[in-house]
Amino acid sequence: MKNTLILSSSFEMFSLTHLIVFLICALLLLIFYKYAPKLKTFKYEKYVRISIGIFMLIFELLTWINKFSEGYPWYNFLPQATCGWAIYFGVILLLTKNETIFRIIFFWGFGAVLTFVFPDVTEGPNTFRFYQFFISHFFIFISCYYMMWVHDFKIYRKDFKFSFIITMSVIFIATIVNYIVNDPNIINYFYTLAPPTDGTPLDLIYGLHPIIYVVGWLSLATLLTHLYALPFYTKK
Repeated sequence: MKNTLILSSSFEMFSLTHLIVFLICALLLLIFYKYAPKLKTFKYEKYVRISIGIFMLIFELLTWINKFSEGYPWYNFLPQATCGWAIYFGVILLLTKNETIFRIIFFWGFGAVLTFVFPDVTEGPNTFRFYQFFISHFFIFISCYYMMWVHDFKIYRKDFKFSFIITMSVIFIATIVNYIVNDPNIINYFYTLAPPTDGTPLDLIYGLHPIIYVVGWLSLATLLTHLYALPFYTKK
């Protein structure tokens, strides 16, 4: 592994920095898993939940301000994939406790898992983008797990089908936009034009044929999303 931890302006996948970030986030999730249920009886639990939601929202607004100050074009302000949408809907979930939103975005947590394994970021620890990227994706887990471990929200196998229909509908619309622009370096929503980053298993099928790539990528994502949810399914 290359040591890119010391205030580097660049980030490399599978570097020491990547490993440390992964371990820190895993540790924080374990701590949250242990202590989150205690919030059930906490007098001010409501304010904790709302504060987390507001923090997520403010962090995204700071991201918008940062992009605007650097002159990013309009399409960089739209959510890139399920993770981007999960952040915004996660805010709504925490503020409203809406179970329908929970049933949709819980499965999108798999996208956050992929993000931590294959990060689509090139900026290093001395940049705002580095912290925005990992902190935002970490709170995708927190928003859903909070509702499960504090408010006893349940996830059922039937919810997978519901989330799948919503997700594929959004991807279909996004893919139309992708092919209108037809340049993955400009717009690549849901990564239906090309893999999000080099060095992933998707490289094996990318370039064979656009249809083969899209079908293969969405099939793999669907399978892994289902596997991600298996430990959380509740039996009636």
